[in-house]
Amino acid sequence: MKSHIHWLAKAITLSFISSIAFANSTDIIKGVNYDPIHSLEFAKGMGLDNYDIMKAAIFMDLDRLALLRRTSPDFKNINQIKTFDSIYFSSHLTSRPQVQLDIAKVVAEWNAKKENADYQISLALGVREFESPWNGCGDNCKNLTQIEVNAAISAAIDAAKTHSNLINRIIVGNEDIKNDEIRGRLSKDIALIKTALAQAGFTIPVGTAQEYGEVAQMLDPSSAAYAKYQEITKNVDFIGANIYSFWAGTSSNDATIAFETSWTDLARAADRQAAYTPSKQALPLIVTEEGWPSGGIFKDDSIKAPQPYQFKSYLYYWIKRLNLVPMSYFFELFDRLPSANEARQLPDQNIESYWGIFAADRTSSIVDDLNKPFDKTKGHLIISFHNQIISYSIPRAASLYACPDDWNSQIKWQDDCYPLYGIAGPVAYLSNDSADIKANSVRNILIDTSGTIYKSLLISYYDDDNGTKLVPVCHINFSALQKLTDHATVTLQGGNLDGSCLI
Repeated sequence: MKSHIHWLAKAITLSFISSIAFANSTDIIKGVNYDPIHSLEFAKGMGLDNYDIMKAAIFMDLDRLALLRRTSPDFKNINQIKTFDSIYFSSHLTSRPQVQLDIAKVVAEWNAKKENADYQISLALGVREFESPWNGCGDNCKNLTQIEVNAAISAAIDAAKTHSNLINRIIVGNEDIKNDEIRGRLSKDIALIKTALAQAGFTIPVGTAQEYGEVAQMLDPSSAAYAKYQEITKNVDFIGANIYSFWAGTSSNDATIAFETSWTDLARAADRQAAYTPSKQALPLIVTEEGWPSGGIFKDDSIKAPQPYQFKSYLYYWIKRLNLVPMSYFFELFDRLPSANEARQLPDQNIESYWGIFAADRTSSIVDDLNKPFDKTKGHLIISFHNQIISYSIPRAASLYACPDDWNSQIKWQDDCYPLYGIAGPVAYLSNDSADIKANSVRNILIDTSGTIYKSLLISYYDDDNGTKLVPVCHINFSALQKLTDHATVTLQGGNLDGSCLI
């Protein structure tokens, strides 16, 4: 999902759709989008290069979904999750080896637990098409990017062979077809996966997930982009459309009608496009993302912020909807931690963080009580960190490290502590996924003040222009963390390593 994408305004009047053949209600399949990086526990595992912590965090997420299915009859058949990645790597910032987590393997292990026998989960496995992090980064950078892509592809193929009963489809790429670099390899990667599976005797469908507007162009021979998308269209077994009435500028009252109009238009376009294919068969379509945000604010006061009741209304429309979309994945299972890219654009971009059925810390669901705000776990607070660290008269970018105890000389901070969100270092510093707090900037970060995940924060700054040399400068110990309140502003200053960072 990308909030800066706005579709062309569509007529809200619902087209007559009964002439189009849709799936029988008994064939309707529904699932939820899922990404484990929402949780502080998963970030800790990434940062400490610890596979067991990463795996345990995913188990906690799947346990929460199972509880929802067990206690809320409307959700009992939500037994599929869709991922964006086939593998997750730890940060490799410690002296320990970097770990690789295969999401399919972890889900299979969760399914195998006796207590989960009645709540088995199947998987729509995502394969991320990584983009080179810098413009004009050169051949070496692109080669490193291709290594990441190859690893994701290999993991998906291996998972499909090993867990063929678990994986129902593979989705290569997500909202990236407009990127020339990615589009140039997307068709090849899809063909590579399909060939490998076919040679091994598997028939798992392989497709891609793209924004509504791009899918419409993929299916419209009169569109300017049709020709350049055909190399992809002819290789996929299906196309997934991400359809958001919210980002189309539709009011919440008209959200469901707008969705149905958009879906019907795509289905008809697929029927028309079939005449241009050798098989004369319409390309199968599914909905890979849909939903409505429950919170967040805009800079523009004229635009009303989304409300929980709007989210719940759309969620139950999605749950109850029959005989229209054969397969749909709700976006998403958990609210997200504000990413670095969103933090730089707050408040508008934090809308992206509030689409989950559950809060980021898993503790409350909008399903439980519409009128009750999400209650974060005790000690989970969103804090605005204002970086005013200066070294040699130069403002410096800072990074927050979580440590197991109050700062003391025995702590080996590069092994015992880890950056929040589990990422840091030169690549993160220069890319859009940076965990850093830029010089003279403010960043919102979800932290733990309960002492259950970590006990203190160690603040470091970058002592060079390339973002490669981290220097620990001060700390925020447990007693100071406990005094913080939700949405407080904390100003960071340089100082003695044994002194507090707080002004």
